[in-house]
Amino acid sequence: MADLEWAASKGFMNTSIIKPHPLTLGQTVALVAPASAPNEPDRVRFAMDIIQSFGFRVKPGAHVFDRAGYLAGSDVDRAADVNRMFADDSVDAIF
Repeated sequence: MADLEWAASKGFMNTSIIKPHPLTLGQTVALVAPASAPNEPDRVRFAMDIIQSFGFRVKPGAHVFDRAGYLAGSDVDRAADVNRMFADDSVDAIF
């Protein structure tokens, strides 16, 4: 119990939840592959079609179709895709 009290006294027990704003039609959704590569690239294309059918624009990462073993490209490329999308003001959500 002392550990919980200490954590609370240091502000580590903040339980408020930060929720993102809901997406609205026409906003841009980035699609990245930060971990393993999809088994079938057609599934990524299908996902892009589905997202578009919901009324959103899709911005795929530059390396979303890359493959390095079981991963979706090199560590550097996958991280660059994620970081690029976070830095892009035209991106409203990242999948």
